[in-house]
Amino acid sequence: RHDRYGAAVLLAGFEKDRPAAAGLLDDVCALAAAALRRPGLVELAGAAAVRTVRCAEAARAQLDANMNAKLVFSLLAARLGRV
Repeated sequence: RHDRYGAAVLLAGFEKDRPAAAGLLDDVCALAAAALRRPGLVELAGAAAVRTVRCAEAARAQLDANMNAKLVFSLLAARLGRV
């Protein structure tokens, strides 16, 4: 389901805790990668899994570059809503 609001609500809890945010993004990448390696393990189709990994990696790079976390997660929620 394409739920941008739900993603935004979930991600908002990580805006002030960068280490936890980095861990979350790493976990999202790992789950999406698992969906690519073993279809059916995670409910995420191949193309959506690739896009999810790209979005999460981009968000992680932005956090590492000290970009505003609220902006990073707002953009990520919007991007994931299109996956």
